[in-house]
Amino acid sequence: MIEYITENAAQLIQTLIQICGAFAVIATLTPNTSDNAIADFLLKLVNGLGANFGKASNK
Repeated sequence: MIEYITENAAQLIQTLIQICGAFAVIATLTPNTSDNAIADFLLKLVNGLGANFGKASNK
């Protein structure tokens, strides 16, 4: 499994970014808050994986 992740890291990161972007677009186009929670979770996940926490976090 680790071999797969290291060999395909670029594709996995690109896919994760595209998924986050899609949920961000959905969250802005719909008035409910349930999809906003999903987009917020994915943003926190990406920030955590990128070690963006503390003073380095996005505002």
